[in-house]
Amino acid sequence: MTEPTTEPTPDQDQTADQTEQAEAFEPITSQEELNRRIGQRLERERSKFADYDDLKAKASRLDEIEDANKTEVQKAAERAERAEAEAQQVPAKVAAALRQHLVQLHEIDDESAELFLTADDPERLLKQVQALVARSKEGPRAPRPNAAQGGSDIPPQGDWLRQQLART
Repeated sequence: MTEPTTEPTPDQDQTADQTEQAEAFEPITSQEELNRRIGQRLERERSKFADYDDLKAKASRLDEIEDANKTEVQKAAERAERAEAEAQQVPAKVAAALRQHLVQLHEIDDESAELFLTADDPERLLKQVQALVARSKEGPRAPRPNAAQGGSDIPPQGDWLRQQLART
């Protein structure tokens, strides 16, 4: 069988400590006594962080060493990123210059160029220009005849009323 414990629980310990403190409480009556009590408290807190400045200096020194070691690698990585970014912009730059040249060469008006020449890839831009120039050379198209407008003896499909009137 288990025996009951006679030791107080943490809650009971705190209550006992508070009771002792309440009984032992002495009001502070002078500035010197207040300074002494606060000074003791401040010293305890300061002792916790006594090595903070030393650790801070060591951490900054470590950061400097890591930066010195990384700089060559980082510089190379940054150069590679810039080169890749420039390489990705080359087709767009070529397409912009090509667009200006083709608009002048084929005498395409600005509105049509803005509307139809939208590609950023030079190959696609050339295809767009070829299609636009081919359509403009065809000239205007003649309208297609509409069977529903007449001119034919056969009534259009789906015109129920005309079919009914034609029967009578």
